[in-house]
Amino acid sequence: MAECSPVKKSGCGIFSAVFGKHGLWPRRSTSTGSLHIIKEDNKSNVNTSNTYTERRRSGSDEAAFFGPEGRPQKPITKLTPKVTAVYQQNPVRKHVEEPTRTTTTGTQGHGIVNGNINRKVPKESISLSGELEGMIADHQKTRGMIYGNLGNLRQPGNTNTINAKVDDVSKPNGKLYPNTVMGNVVKKPVEEKKSASLCRALSTRMDPETLKFMGNEDYKNGNFAEALALYDAAIAIDPNKAAYRSNKSAALAALGRLVEAVFECREAIIIEPHYHRAHHRLANLYLRLGDVEKAIYHYQHADLEADKDDIAKARNVQAHLNKCTEAKRRRDWDSLVKETDSAINGGADSAPQIFALKAEALLKLHRHEDADETLLGGPNFEVDDLNKYYGPIGNANLLVVRAQVDMAAGRFDEALEAIQRAVKLDPNNKEASSVMRKARAVAFARSNGNEHFKASKFPEACAAYVEGLDHDPHNSILLCNRAACWSKLGHFEKAVDDCTHALHLRAGYTKARLRRADCNSKLKKWEASIQDYTILLRETPNNEEVKRGLLEAQMQLKKQRGGVGNTRENHEFFELRPDLQTPVGILMKEHRELCMRQLVALVREAKIKPFRHVVDDPAKYFAITEAVGSIDVSLGIKLGVQFSLWGGSVLNLGTKKHRDKYFDGIDNVDYPGCFAMTELHHGSNVQGLQTTATFDPITDEFIIDTPNDGAIKWWIGNAAVHGKFANSPGIKIQDCGHKIGLNGVDNGALRFHSVRIPRDNLLNRFGDVSRDGKYTSSLPTINKRFAAMLGELVGGRVGLAYSSVGFLKVSVTIAVRYSLLRQQFGPAEQPEVSILDYQSQQHKLMPMLASTYAFHFATQYLVEKYSEMKKIHDEQLVADVHALSAGLKAYVTSYTAKSLGTCREACGGHGYAAVNRIGSLRNDHDIFQTFEGDNTVLLQQVAADLLKQYKDKFQGGTLSVTWNYLRESMNLYLSQPNPIIARWESTDHLRDPKFQLDAFRYRTSRLLQSAAARLRKHSKTLGSFGAWNRCQNHLLTLAESHIESVILARFIKAYRAALKLLCDLYALDRILNDIGTYRNVDYVAPNKAKAIHKLTDYLCFRVRNIAGELVDGFDIPASVTRAPIAMQSEAYSQYTHHVGFQ
Repeated sequence: MAECSPVKKSGCGIFSAVFGKHGLWPRRSTSTGSLHIIKEDNKSNVNTSNTYTERRRSGSDEAAFFGPEGRPQKPITKLTPKVTAVYQQNPVRKHVEEPTRTTTTGTQGHGIVNGNINRKVPKESISLSGELEGMIADHQKTRGMIYGNLGNLRQPGNTNTINAKVDDVSKPNGKLYPNTVMGNVVKKPVEEKKSASLCRALSTRMDPETLKFMGNEDYKNGNFAEALALYDAAIAIDPNKAAYRSNKSAALAALGRLVEAVFECREAIIIEPHYHRAHHRLANLYLRLGDVEKAIYHYQHADLEADKDDIAKARNVQAHLNKCTEAKRRRDWDSLVKETDSAINGGADSAPQIFALKAEALLKLHRHEDADETLLGGPNFEVDDLNKYYGPIGNANLLVVRAQVDMAAGRFDEALEAIQRAVKLDPNNKEASSVMRKARAVAFARSNGNEHFKASKFPEACAAYVEGLDHDPHNSILLCNRAACWSKLGHFEKAVDDCTHALHLRAGYTKARLRRADCNSKLKKWEASIQDYTILLRETPNNEEVKRGLLEAQMQLKKQRGGVGNTRENHEFFELRPDLQTPVGILMKEHRELCMRQLVALVREAKIKPFRHVVDDPAKYFAITEAVGSIDVSLGIKLGVQFSLWGGSVLNLGTKKHRDKYFDGIDNVDYPGCFAMTELHHGSNVQGLQTTATFDPITDEFIIDTPNDGAIKWWIGNAAVHGKFANSPGIKIQDCGHKIGLNGVDNGALRFHSVRIPRDNLLNRFGDVSRDGKYTSSLPTINKRFAAMLGELVGGRVGLAYSSVGFLKVSVTIAVRYSLLRQQFGPAEQPEVSILDYQSQQHKLMPMLASTYAFHFATQYLVEKYSEMKKIHDEQLVADVHALSAGLKAYVTSYTAKSLGTCREACGGHGYAAVNRIGSLRNDHDIFQTFEGDNTVLLQQVAADLLKQYKDKFQGGTLSVTWNYLRESMNLYLSQPNPIIARWESTDHLRDPKFQLDAFRYRTSRLLQSAAARLRKHSKTLGSFGAWNRCQNHLLTLAESHIESVILARFIKAYRAALKLLCDLYALDRILNDIGTYRNVDYVAPNKAKAIHKLTDYLCFRVRNIAGELVDGFDIPASVTRAPIAMQSEAYSQYTHHVGFQ
């Protein structure tokens, strides 16, 4: 066995290299892991000096343990109790009774029994029951267990013990099979009667085979402590049976006592050197303890018990440990954390030195909280067991790391106790001595500072904490304490800095976060204060101090901003009202009622009044709409119906008497209403609506009728349930039912039958009917009157374009954050890489991110123009806004609809989960392409306006602002491309905004000219309608090209230097997408097209490097995205928690 056993150099190789001079693997001269060998009564004497000589010659501690030629050295060592101090991973200290080894003779029926009895078992059965009961109780007391209800007390990470096998050497025929297998062990509920039956069974003088059989049954049922007692009883009767030792090892392992299990397995192999099951069990234990060389050695001696997968698993762990050594040598702490994780997950799940190594790396990375959690989640062995297994030097190194983690966590007394023990175990350990000096200095500084602080001597206290920080600059406790001094001294900025440093080290440090929130409030940094208070409120929902602080900060921020109604206040209101947050999978009926409650609460409780901004400040109104839409899209739509369509009609089409009568009721949602325009047979063709209003001069009323089913009002928001004014006599309402999305909006169908409306209710700002039935209007033409009546639809289109960008921001944020988090594949033998590092993922998301910023600036410009239009009512501006709103609404909503599908795909299977929101966003947004005018119809309106501008240009007419480039440079854009410029491919040229905008406008001008020529040609044979229909796709492309030119022009004008990268990507991606058009007219030569393609790839790569910061720039709080995969920290834990894992 010696020739293939692990040699000493491997025993201290990996971890001595990792931990330095004093490795975790002990030198043999100091190890207590080997057992002393003495002579046995009925065997020939063994010369112990020869044994030790053989150990030195063999180079194997295993061979030394087993003796020359692999033969067992007898007699067997036994266990007797002694009291030893136990250092646990929590701050509590206790003393427990710990077995220690002594020797005994091996004659059957005589020996030392485990526990406090310390006497031989007599042949007689007198008092045996009492002894066994005491023995079981001692086993339980020794490990802090509860008698009779033990269960499986495995260590965290132990995944192997429940399915371990115990050895049954008996068969029904009475023959012995030392290597037979019982089969898989299934854990069953512990029965209270087990312990009683155990003692009753043992009270009779049973043979050891019967005891072993009963132990096996207890083991199978999960009663590991009872099984252990029975195996001990069998061993006491016959200590020379290897199967009893091996089974005892399995029971110890199941109880988490792996080190003791190792020793028992060793003794089994001493008794029977070729006991394959024991070799396999010992190999598994060594692997879990991280002793890979020994694990491989015993797998190789387990014969058929081990397979190639076992050895491969051990070699895999060994490879990770070698990488740990290299990572620590290079001081590559991130890699060290990854490799220790890999080793633990690979099978070394109970190796204290690997957990200590990971904790040390985390300390170096200043991730103190993670380091503490690592040791708390690691194995919890007793100090004496670790001394036996690793030796004093190895255990000292573990205690050094433990002390440093305790100190970082603020457990100074525990840190001092641990490091003093380490120095006592290994007085020559320089690192231990250094850590002890540091721990004493820091503990003294903390204590001294606290005394000064209690005495209100804040400068002295601050100086004391500074002295401690000189020894440990990253101690979160001292930083937080010094922050308290700074706060008392009025240095709030310094206090905030110290708290921020402490929170960087320990994100869950509640006291530091509370102190920072308070100091930011004193600095009037209300937003930062609210952010901390909000986190604290989630962690401690019943903390009255936090609630008061948050409320005060919110009130002060509201005063600072000079009013209400901004985006962040909307988010904050709903974040603090979980009862108003829309759950995943809510049913339609409940969703509708929730949406109404949300709207009422927003207006009446949060005091946010959108209606007051509809006319006076449209920009603020649209901001509110976008904000509430990000909370729940149905809520955003319901708000729009109430305040823009219904309320806006009263404001824009009514007179003072109507505003006086209805304003407050609409504003407070006392008068929920609707806007009934769309009919079953007509939507976009508003002039084809069939509903009639007949004036009755006798009663001074209008009579509203639905002449046929095609005239039934359809898809009317708020009509099915909440629209108060829809419930009038003669109106029959039907519910449109469940929809693809937006099921919080109650859409209804209305049929009118002789519904009488007083003439006084007519909104008569632009047209009126006198008492005798005469119609009059201040507007001269039917087209102007029609446009005035539909004017509020322009506001709806502006709102839809603006809100659609909000959808895009949320979905891009989710997809980008997930793509940064998710890791898949990578180079061989290297860590996996983020999926956003793949070019295909970059091409999906980076142009989309650039477009989102471009649309942001374009829709902001649209809102500004709309607000200006509402103030000055300039006819030319009205026409410009009408066309621009139609184009942007159509283009942006179509792009967003496609992008939502792309984001879903980019997030893989997790994008399909409803909790991650992309699916619901896609469904809710889909109707935006039809709302307030079908996108195809709206784009044709843009094309028609372009053709009108084109005609006016050549006739000397006035052009709208958006189309000024037609007047300024149409001739330039329609001229033959310069063949030299067409071949320029330098990066500076391609990133020149002039080149980009000229390319966009050139394409639009060519499309406009060719569309006009085609229409003239086809109108001669097909007529105007036929010609238009023949050229329809051409006209749609023309409209999209023009809108892209407008978007780029606004992006170029609005962006700051930091966004130049995005602007270039937006422009070149659009050129690349339509490169065929540019190639067909030789505007771009082949070499230039290739250069554009290459530069676009490079820009995607560049944007990927700052993608996280760019989506952070949208300032969307986690309470709005609400997708677990979009969390910036603990994304997967949020996800698993959602589905029910704790």
